[in-house]
Amino acid sequence: MNVSIIKKANALVDSCAEGYVAVIDKDGYPHTATRSVRNANGIYSCYFTSNTGGRLAKAIQKARGLKC
Repeated sequence: MNVSIIKKANALVDSCAEGYVAVIDKDGYPHTATRSVRNANGIYSCYFTSNTGGRLAKAIQKARGLKC
């Protein structure tokens, strides 16, 4: 990959205060939510804040076959 593009993408991600987290459920329906970025390492990793009792957390648990 072009080093210049990676640097620009890293700078863009690191400057964001929020992002979108999405999951596709077992029936093929998307669940998307805006979340605050807790920590980002450019395009390599990004951590978001959320609670465990919200709709997004439940959608992720169901998509992974976990008990809600």
